Amino acid sequence: MSPRAVDILPIFYTGVPNLRPYQLATGKNGNPLAAGKPFIHNFLPTLGDMLRLNMAVPATPRNDPNFSSLGLVQAAVLGLTNPTYANPNLQFIPNMDGFPNGRRLEDDVTTIELQAVGGVVLAAIGLWYDDFTPGVSPSPVTAQLGGVLGFNAGVTKNDTTLKAGFPFLQDPWRGFLGNQYVGPQSFVPSPTQPLAATVVAYNCNTGEITFGRTGGDPNRAVEYRAVGVMNGGYGPATMRTVEPGVRADPNTRNIMVMVRYTNDPMSEATTTFNFRAFCASARLANEGSASLSMQVMGNPVTTDEVMVQIQGATGEALRLQVVTAGGLTIGQQSVGTAAERENRTVKIGSVPGVYLIKASTPTSSQTIRVVRQ
Repeated sequence: MSPRAVDILPIFYTGVPNLRPYQLATGKNGNPLAAGKPFIHNFLPTLGDMLRLNMAVPATPRNDPNFSSLGLVQAAVLGLTNPTYANPNLQFIPNMDGFPNGRRLEDDVTTIELQAVGGVVLAAIGLWYDDFTPGVSPSPVTAQLGGVLGFNAGVTKNDTTLKAGFPFLQDPWRGFLGNQYVGPQSFVPSPTQPLAATVVAYNCNTGEITFGRTGGDPNRAVEYRAVGVMNGGYGPATMRTVEPGVRADPNTRNIMVMVRYTNDPMSEATTTFNFRAFCASARLANEGSASLSMQVMGNPVTTDEVMVQIQGATGEALRLQVVTAGGLTIGQQSVGTAAERENRTVKIGSVPGVYLIKASTPTSSQTIRVVRQ
């Protein structure tokens, strides 16, 4: 199927010439084929799906009250409805530098393209919608046209700010953030990191669970929600209790924990906490060989490194493992022949939560739990 030759093809495939019938309907006196108000000219005879930019069009200042993310669509609306531009003269109309005449970072490309498919460009050049009757309808902006102009693709703002200088785009969000992963380099939660939820503590006997946050804007209050906990709706309380039925069901293992800035649904972030794996690991933390002992120098800790002292492994091969509350091994180190007293620096995760450090030899093992604040 060929695209509509009068609008879709020139908009996205050749560019639009400042010629009849592509000028605005202002001044056409009801004849869409007549000359109208001069508009954008970014025509190139080469067929291709590419960005075209008329460099002669000045940029619209970001503080201009008419600045809009709808680009040329909003420029056309202003050219047809704003008294300043309601004349057949050549003028720079705000947003004529917007998509599809180039693309500004703020431009809502998806909405603009869908509005174009909906026929908004045809209306701009004087081919009005079917519910417009010349001489009868008070305005060409009828209910049908208004419905297209009022449409948006659902994302009406960026999820962060733009930088003041080149390249203007913010650094990308981390692809994965949670207490199950630590990247090759530790990070310090800061406003440049996205908001994320974490589980700080869980009581396997009572089901009491404590939520926490990492990243995001530390000056903004947050609220939590969790599926499978009592009073699980959004609220500021960090301490909740897992429902008895959830704990009793052997097929249920995970609790979904969500955090967001207060009353800001677009900022929601989700993490999964496997309380079954956590409790299984916690039981291991209370087990071990009487001949092998391990002690953490300071617990809870506030850094991603802890000092541990191991005794009872003299002359044996010693292995240390760091495991998250979800059961994921995130670090390990080995000692070929252990001394009577081994002092080792162990790197744990940088995300607040509970970590398990396991020391093992061919004959014994010991596990301790470390709380990272």
